[in-house]
Amino acid sequence: MKLYDLYDIPADVISTVGGKAARLCGLYKEGFNVPQGFVVYDAKTEEDFEEAAKYWQQSGLGNCAVRSSAYGEDGSAASSAGQYETVLNVNSTEDIKKAIKTCLSSLDSATVTAYERSFGSKDEKRMTVVVQKMITPYAAGVCFSKDPSGRDCTLVEAVRGLGEALVSGAAQADEYRVSGSDIARTGNILTDEQVLRIAAGSRLAAEKFGFTADTEWAIDGKNELYWLQIRPVTTEDMPTIDEFDGAQDLNGHVVTTCNISEMMPGAVTPLTHSTSVRALDWGVRKLMVHSKAYPDMNALPPYSCYFSFGNHLFGDLTPLYMMDRAMVLASKASIDMSICGVELKESKVPDIPKKALPIRVRNFALYISAIMSKKKNCAKAERIAEELSFDTDMSALKLWTQIDSKMDMLNEVMYCHYLTSAFSGMMSSALNLQLAPYFENNEEQHAAVAACLENIPDIESADILMSMYAIAEAVKKENCIDEYTPEIMRECLKNGSEEVKKAHAEFMRKHGHRSICECEMRNLSLCDDEETFLSQLTIVANSKERTEADPDGWLKNQAALLEKIPKKDRKTFEFMIKFSRTGARIREYTKSRIVKVTYKFKKAYSELAKKLVEAGMLPDTDLVYFLTHEELGKLASGQGEHLVKKALARRRLYPEQQKLRYPEITFGKPEAIIPKVTSSESSWNGTPVSRGIAEGPARIVHSISDANELKSGEIMIAGFTDAGWTPYYSMLGGLVTEVGAALSHGAVVAREYALPLVTNVRDITYAIHTGDIVRVDGAAGTVELVKRIG
Repeated sequence: MKLYDLYDIPADVISTVGGKAARLCGLYKEGFNVPQGFVVYDAKTEEDFEEAAKYWQQSGLGNCAVRSSAYGEDGSAASSAGQYETVLNVNSTEDIKKAIKTCLSSLDSATVTAYERSFGSKDEKRMTVVVQKMITPYAAGVCFSKDPSGRDCTLVEAVRGLGEALVSGAAQADEYRVSGSDIARTGNILTDEQVLRIAAGSRLAAEKFGFTADTEWAIDGKNELYWLQIRPVTTEDMPTIDEFDGAQDLNGHVVTTCNISEMMPGAVTPLTHSTSVRALDWGVRKLMVHSKAYPDMNALPPYSCYFSFGNHLFGDLTPLYMMDRAMVLASKASIDMSICGVELKESKVPDIPKKALPIRVRNFALYISAIMSKKKNCAKAERIAEELSFDTDMSALKLWTQIDSKMDMLNEVMYCHYLTSAFSGMMSSALNLQLAPYFENNEEQHAAVAACLENIPDIESADILMSMYAIAEAVKKENCIDEYTPEIMRECLKNGSEEVKKAHAEFMRKHGHRSICECEMRNLSLCDDEETFLSQLTIVANSKERTEADPDGWLKNQAALLEKIPKKDRKTFEFMIKFSRTGARIREYTKSRIVKVTYKFKKAYSELAKKLVEAGMLPDTDLVYFLTHEELGKLASGQGEHLVKKALARRRLYPEQQKLRYPEITFGKPEAIIPKVTSSESSWNGTPVSRGIAEGPARIVHSISDANELKSGEIMIAGFTDAGWTPYYSMLGGLVTEVGAALSHGAVVAREYALPLVTNVRDITYAIHTGDIVRVDGAAGTVELVKRIG
């Protein structure tokens, strides 16, 4: 065994001490502030560990961080980042010995073995250990000398305290993008001076080492900056944040996140992009061809109607405007209203002649016949959802081939849903367009329409909460417990009566396939995610009050609305309201069937992932979601030598993609924006979709873990809601979202439970902090900051 001062590793061994140790030594020699330490080289015996512990004791380093430094780690081909062990806050001779052993043993861990197997590594396996003085930071994080997203800037990410939470993915980081002296920030952990100092140091390190650098840093309470690690960014020739961006020329096109962002909010994974998104796009294209707006599917190539930028989904309205040219009664205004809720005055219909009147009449008849076949479309969606099944007892390649052969079923169920959505959208847009002359502003009109859509019978997503209430009530009959926890609830379900078990089984039969972001292949459904299910059920059981809308309230609201309408036209509006209510119901019905089909594909891909890991083709099952369906076929057939590295690169970029924000409507190619919210703002306007007034503490919700922190009476403020959020509605005082519409899934459920909801309040999750007291008016469409606390 050899022990080397970290600042003075001999030149003849520097190449064998591992990438971490070698580069820390290099950083120090280039003048960077690196914490003191030493390197344990070739330790094998108990005597070696004793000697290392004695060296630590004599060094006076005190509290230390002990990190693995493997030969070949942090190389230019593959980084092995996160594969080896780190032990923090080590401050005794026994703990030093134990930490060194832990790091050395990680060389042969199952994770590392799978990683090496996947990459076909032939490097010599050798591990050294770095023992460094532990820094107690005020803030820590990472810095990329060049933003991995492809933007021309330096990216600094920071968290309070230790940076390990950021590197492991356990903490949400503040972000600072630095271009020259300009800083675009999403938080306030660091001052401008600190951000510029870190960014300058990272760029200098990149210049000195000759590669794009990924550095780890820490700043202590005395504002002293330390450099803890540097590695090359191994993905420069690999996927970028815009890898899946739409390739078509969007010049002159109208691009929007409306509608699609309700169904698939946030960034989607590559697997979802190549399955759910492609199927949704296929369904729209098929309807356009069925209606003769286009001659055939080749005239409207894949991803013409729905596509992604930064893996966020967008719809192109311009292809839909062809309906204005191809059929009667299909105006651009009605298309705008159906998708966006407003007419886009600036957008234009393609400059081509309208088809002859008889042809346009025929095409309209084809369109109407398709979307008015409500029972047929619902029945077909149900049949597909019930008939789809996969036999997973076969090889990875055969299973992939089977999945591939059934992809048409995903396409067809998406088509059925789009037909019911088109019916719902047509009724809603017609109602809104005809009502426009009778209202002074959009907010008043939206509120009046939403009020007429309350208490629609047999709404599938609303029954999620009703079915959870049934379980909770059965449990509470048998257990006198003041406050349930997930652990207690698990025991109650396990040891419950037949009534409890029956209610539980019925929920799973009807709704077990549901989840947050339901069409994202990576997201577990409730029947496979016991922890989330138990957390949601616990929240429902602990809810003290259960508020539901007045069953006949919508009739009173309709009567109030019709008072504005001339008597001779009231029957027409009653007809449109009736069909708008029907449209909302069948849209929710087919959405549930989409989710059930998606769930079955999720299960099949999950089994495929396990087989690929068992065969040594993937290091972990989660990576299956970061390859496309076609790439998985190549991997299963043994032709995907470089696909694992590509998947790892995409997974690292995915959190960055999730943070991107885009305008709701863009003319031409959409560009990501950084939300600009001033602290002086105290009120915001949105779209009123569920009436009522609520005031209380705000809770910013980005994830399930955030939602599980909700307390009774709080105002949930989120980027979006879908049916997967429904169980949380039982305890909320009100709800505010950044995207949504009167017929969005979250809005439909909110109205069933008389929960005030305002949607389309852009960047509200940035403007409000958890704990702030806010007031939500679901009829006026306003959100007010009553008191800043968070």
